[in-house]
Amino acid sequence: MEKRFEVNDLSIPEKIQLMEELWNDLISSSDYELPEWHTEELRRRQNAVAEGKESYLDWNEVKKNIRKETK
Repeated sequence: MEKRFEVNDLSIPEKIQLMEELWNDLISSSDYELPEWHTEELRRRQNAVAEGKESYLDWNEVKKNIRKETK
């Protein structure tokens, strides 16, 4: 039996968790390849950080901040 639910019925933390699970499933697929535009954007961001034009936050810290803000 297929389990169904409405995304609109999920809380924001549940939606974030669902997105994480979907992303992890997608990238674990052996036939998944990043689109070229994504690779280019990653390079652009890496260069900006290396040049001191941008900085980034640890993803786990960002998730904690989001969860705090959505409670």
